[in-house]
Amino acid sequence: MTTNGGKELKNTTSLIEQYAALAESHGKATEDGNSIEANAYYKDLTATFSEINKANERERLVTLLDHPNARVRAAAAFHTYKLNAERSAATLEQISQGDGLVAFSAAMTLKQLRNGGLKPP
Repeated sequence: MTTNGGKELKNTTSLIEQYAALAESHGKATEDGNSIEANAYYKDLTATFSEINKANERERLVTLLDHPNARVRAAAAFHTYKLNAERSAATLEQISQGDGLVAFSAAMTLKQLRNGGLKPP
């Protein structure tokens, strides 16, 4: 990767941080039952993912599979499934063993990824 004096790396790092913040906010709004906010955060999350993908930096999302927030790990696992299905599936499986909506969502996402009902981007 050309770093342009560190500028490109900084921009991508900012996108990864933005992605994590949006994934966390989307998950919280979803759990709180605030569909208007959840939908707005999801729209911003997918736009940020698109920017990361356009920069050919999707692999940097793999670092988020170790994020302390399960919502962030779940989103990153879905968006990195094509890169490393085994690790992404293990992350979703681990999250699914927890409690709450994020655990249920991780279990359903993994089930649908495995049976072909959901195609990762």
